[in-house]
Amino acid sequence: MRRALAYGALACGALACGHDLCDLTLDSAEHPRWVRFADGSDLRVFVEPIATDQTPVAGEMESVAGARAFRPTFPFAAGVSYRATSATCTETFNVPAPPAPTPEVLAIHPRSETIPANILRFYVSFSEPMEEGQLLDRIRLEDVETGENLTGVFFDPIHELWSPDRRRVTLLVDPGRIKTGLRTNRSRGLAFRPGRRYRLYVSQHWRSIEGAPLATTVSRTYEARDAERRAVDPLAWRIDSPSPGTREPLRLHFQREVDHASVESFLALRDPHGEPVRGEWTLDEGDRGARFAPALPWAAEVDAFALAVHPRFEDLAGNNLNAALDHPVGTSLEHREAIVRPLQEAQREDEPGSVSVPSTIQPSTAASSSEPSP
Repeated sequence: MRRALAYGALACGALACGHDLCDLTLDSAEHPRWVRFADGSDLRVFVEPIATDQTPVAGEMESVAGARAFRPTFPFAAGVSYRATSATCTETFNVPAPPAPTPEVLAIHPRSETIPANILRFYVSFSEPMEEGQLLDRIRLEDVETGENLTGVFFDPIHELWSPDRRRVTLLVDPGRIKTGLRTNRSRGLAFRPGRRYRLYVSQHWRSIEGAPLATTVSRTYEARDAERRAVDPLAWRIDSPSPGTREPLRLHFQREVDHASVESFLALRDPHGEPVRGEWTLDEGDRGARFAPALPWAAEVDAFALAVHPRFEDLAGNNLNAALDHPVGTSLEHREAIVRPLQEAQREDEPGSVSVPSTIQPSTAASSSEPSP
């Protein structure tokens, strides 16, 4: 039989209930199935702290190993404190919460080996919700060749840019380092120099909201290339269309690395009736391509489907369909609506060569108009 665990009669002295008669016994400290006093008296159990007219925990007294004990109708909850009371005794006990899971870094984006010198954002994704307010203390950027710890690269926000579930944080490169002509750009230049290698570290001291630290420090190394100052052009993308009746993915090829959050938020597939197609977008090819896995097999009229790209879809440098992020001051910007590309002339993977796919301009509701999650 499982060894019973006894709790001393801490409250008995005040209640004069007799030597050891108020000792509280649980069959398990971690997962108790019953609780009893040494004197075998009937008892009730309440959740701490006890409020006026509080209803006791549902359960009943029964015989356990020859003594009367209280067994709850539903298991005692982990991480909760309880108070057991009888006519002569009272005692509290705690059911410990399970150990907090160890958080892990699931991904650091971009996942490409190279980045433009004017990159705008990095993302770190975690397996657990993480603590806030520690961002710049838990991130370190190093010049690989010199070993120098680089400071003043990332924007220091009043409110950190976390996803609603606190599992993804956005590192925003200081726009003052990117925009040509701004004071910080003139005095310090771009944060990344073409041809140089950089390593981004995520510290193992970063803790989850439950207090558990990362198992280890994680890093990703990049090589900077020339700055990218062109608007995004979805008409230059290649589309590999899937075959009807299958669940093979639809594939996009971008010609340059694109923003991780943009793929999730600013791409949409529409059926011939304009309804969204259920499925999931995933970046691949070192962030230069994406694939869409449908929730259901493709319909026979898949060629009548269309890809809608929101005008705020961005590449790694923050350039979107309207303009380059680092455009000259005073430039008249084109405010485009969503670009819609039909699939009927898209290239299938088993067909050689590439094709030019016609496009139309649609209102921005053709693709998601929501903000990308931070």
